[in-house]
Amino acid sequence: ICRGDAFASMYYDMVLDEDFPEQGEALKQGAEYWDHRMILPTAVMMWKGICVDEENVRKREKEIMKDLPRLKKHLQEEHGVDPNAPASVLTKLVEYGENIHNTREEILKEVKQTTSSAASDDLITTLLEYRNLNTVLTRYIQGLPSLLSADGRVH
Repeated sequence: ICRGDAFASMYYDMVLDEDFPEQGEALKQGAEYWDHRMILPTAVMMWKGICVDEENVRKREKEIMKDLPRLKKHLQEEHGVDPNAPASVLTKLVEYGENIHNTREEILKEVKQTTSSAASDDLITTLLEYRNLNTVLTRYIQGLPSLLSADGRVH
């Protein structure tokens, strides 16, 4: 970790010198100021770990586990799409008159801003909420308990 941090700092200094020759030194001093202010809190977190309210994590997991089926059912019943099948979503949005070629989040957000179709808007809003909750659940909530030590902290 330290070698990576040192390399990043050296690279940062080089970029500032090359790209901002006049402001580089002032920017480096500002970065150094904040970097030094973060050493102690970071060291404490690494030493003591980060306390996790496992009860709150479990509560949030239950909430999401209720929301996901509700959102999936809405997408299936109202739009005839499977939120876990991007091709299904893409086909439906094209049927609704949208001119898109994939269902990546940034594309969906752009379509949502410009669409005049209430059906497209509802589909995109619900799908984005479903994807967000599913990501939070699978990437963060479900994996967190296995990272906790006996004292309820992540080290």
